Amino acid sequence: MKPVLGNRVLPVFCYAVFLSQFLALAMSGCSSNSYNPPPDTTPPSAPTGLTATAVSTSQINLSWTASTDNVGVTGYKVERCQGAACSSFVQVATPTTTTFSDTGLTGSTSYSYRVRATDAAGNLSTFSNTSSATTTTGPISVSITPVRGGATVSQSVNFTARTMPAPPESHGQLPAELSVVRGKLPRRLSLQTPQATSPSQPQALPT
Repeated sequence: MKPVLGNRVLPVFCYAVFLSQFLALAMSGCSSNSYNPPPDTTPPSAPTGLTATAVSTSQINLSWTASTDNVGVTGYKVERCQGAACSSFVQVATPTTTTFSDTGLTGSTSYSYRVRATDAAGNLSTFSNTSSATTTTGPISVSITPVRGGATVSQSVNFTARTMPAPPESHGQLPAELSVVRGKLPRRLSLQTPQATSPSQPQALPT
């Protein structure tokens, strides 16, 4: 009888053991857990079409066209400075969309804005165009205290200042009823004051 481990059986057994070890090593080396992709060093494109629009005495709305990135844009950084030609920008927000409402501003004040994009790797795009807007003028409060018959009546009047074209015959001068001369209210401005014995009548202010 021939021995169980003959001349052919032993080499085949050794080859099988070697092949299994090789396959195990190869599979572990190709595992996705051990694969390290190259770092992302490509910045997003710059946002475009930045527009600033004043909607009130204390709010300006911003909008722009989205940036693109080889992996994906994760957000934006909004910077602001005061004045139409300012250069000392400070970051004020980090929105994730292409719109932003800046609130808590001062009335009748110009603000300038610029935006840039960022991705998950922290790469920053170049800045967008700069856009400026001026908040609107708030209402003007005037306190009127006429004296009639020994009684003093106080009333506050709120109105909003706006530019109005002067008629040609005025030669650029506002009409008398819209002018304030030497710190006095116009003569034609009238006020309703309560009377004890008669209905309210319009009363002209003294000059």
